[in-house]
Amino acid sequence: MIGLTSWTEIDEIVEIPPAFPVLAYSLTPIEQIHSRVNDKEYYTGSKGQQTASMKRTISICNAGGASVNVVLWGGQATLFPAEQLCKDGQTSPQIVVFVGTLVKKYADGLCLSGGSPCKWYINPDIPEAKMLMARARSVHKPIKWNEILASSCLVAPAAEEQKVSYIKYLHPFENKRKEFLVPVTIKKIDKKWWYNSCRKCTHTAEHHGDTYKCINPDCSTIGTSTQRYKLFLTAGDETGDIDFILFGCIAQRLVKRPADILIYS
Repeated sequence: MIGLTSWTEIDEIVEIPPAFPVLAYSLTPIEQIHSRVNDKEYYTGSKGQQTASMKRTISICNAGGASVNVVLWGGQATLFPAEQLCKDGQTSPQIVVFVGTLVKKYADGLCLSGGSPCKWYINPDIPEAKMLMARARSVHKPIKWNEILASSCLVAPAAEEQKVSYIKYLHPFENKRKEFLVPVTIKKIDKKWWYNSCRKCTHTAEHHGDTYKCINPDCSTIGTSTQRYKLFLTAGDETGDIDFILFGCIAQRLVKRPADILIYS
């Protein structure tokens, strides 16, 4: 993953050198992905979305038979050529390199979660893929199509429209799976709108000498920090007001600019 800041300089290279690699990758063995559970510092090649309407699950395995599920969300679920891959996989092994995924752990085990940063390369022209293809041909089995896992049309129910007075005192645990649409007007934004966050778990990171240390005792990561939105605001309608705390990309959708750009501008 490449991190860009306000000091990043980008130069355009018009003529690409002959030896410039088409793919930039660092393969991670399936047996080692457990060590990257919820590690957001490196993508491993989002469930990050709370209201994803599309989902597709692909089960992959290595030459030794170890397997893991790759779960694609949103637009990536519909873009993945599952039908064609399954068709081609009836007569020949299909080698797929997934990049830009995060390792997630759920009750039913580990998976690689792929949102908008996720990309894939089918039968790429790289040494590792050629070696795996040579080994896989002798033990090839046709790809199986699972209607349940391959489904890509899990549409979320429409949110119920309500007023602030209705949602303000709802029990959060009894209604955590419900969605409400509440049009409001922003009335106040607090002066404190960002914080230094841990790159690994997004908790607050405090100064630790020349660097930063995460205050989360279960993390305690020491390193550089990320400037992240923590936007306090009051909004309401004719029935009352309510306080909101918006983090990260949710706040950025409202402000329409990355936090670090505003901080250093």
